[in-house]
Amino acid sequence: MFAPLITALQASVLLLLALAGDAWLSLRAARRGRFAGPGAQIRRLIQRLDRRLNRLDLPDSERFLRGAALALILPALAFSLGVLLIGVLAPLRFGWLLEGLLLAPCLALRQPWERVRQVGHALSRRDLATARSEAQPLTFRATAGLDPHAVARIALEALAKTFHQDLVTPVFWFLLAGLPAVLAWTVLNGIDAIIGHRGPRHIRFGQGAAVLSSLASRPSAWLAAALLAAAAACLKGTRPRAAWTLACADSGQHRSASGGWPEAALAGALGVSLSGPWLDGGVTVDAPWIGGAGRARIGPADIRRALALYGVAGLLLVLLAGLGAGLGAGVWGLCWRLAGLA
Repeated sequence: MFAPLITALQASVLLLLALAGDAWLSLRAARRGRFAGPGAQIRRLIQRLDRRLNRLDLPDSERFLRGAALALILPALAFSLGVLLIGVLAPLRFGWLLEGLLLAPCLALRQPWERVRQVGHALSRRDLATARSEAQPLTFRATAGLDPHAVARIALEALAKTFHQDLVTPVFWFLLAGLPAVLAWTVLNGIDAIIGHRGPRHIRFGQGAAVLSSLASRPSAWLAAALLAAAAACLKGTRPRAAWTLACADSGQHRSASGGWPEAALAGALGVSLSGPWLDGGVTVDAPWIGGAGRARIGPADIRRALALYGVAGLLLVLLAGLGAGLGAGVWGLCWRLAGLA
């Protein structure tokens, strides 16, 4: 009778434990001057495989096949490892708590929040050089020479992206298929981060990873946009209706089919415009603006509001995860009872 309630409570506690673990890892990393977690190790592995497999003397078709195989095999291995870990933890009385400790490095709530906060503090002090330096790890674009508004836009774009890819998507896959799916997504996301962008070197080698990552994160992109709109309804000075309206209207203009949803929602909630044209090696990339007629001159105050939205949306995600786990347990219990009656 009380199984759904217990399952919901366990899911909420597990996610809170994982987020607390993420905060602890972030604090340790900040003291050491670097970020911790499996993401960095995965990216280093992908960089080594990229240098070995993505040879420019190979035909485009072979480079595409090699990249697609990489994007399929490594997540499959991660999923298999997750299944093995679940098999080990399942018989243990508090195995679900240990599962939370394993889940923690796959989530990112504190790390991007802290990085974006540092960008905002530097801009508040009019220290543009430090703001550019803090913003550089958040983007593949070069931040040297950017004005303060462009640096602030990069910070907000990164906040929307990490909320979607490093928080909402792992939680979504955890509720859907457990720890194995989270590990597979973490690896796929790391592959996409290294080879999925459309530079000359990776336009063919990373095409498969980009498509797979976009497909795997599409449902969670809608959820991330809805959570940001709901968070806007909880805060003063933000626009919840515009957040969802712009997410539906402008998401298709973004270079990423799934990434446009949370970025457009954040832009709509704050009344700003994100993305837009940018320089790539001295060449102007004519990307569309995301956010309708919102302001492109973004400052530290907008970053502070975005951080507040990010925090509230993260809390709503934990509450929603507990509710979803309880509802799912109730549905499964009803199915089992009906099957027994039959």
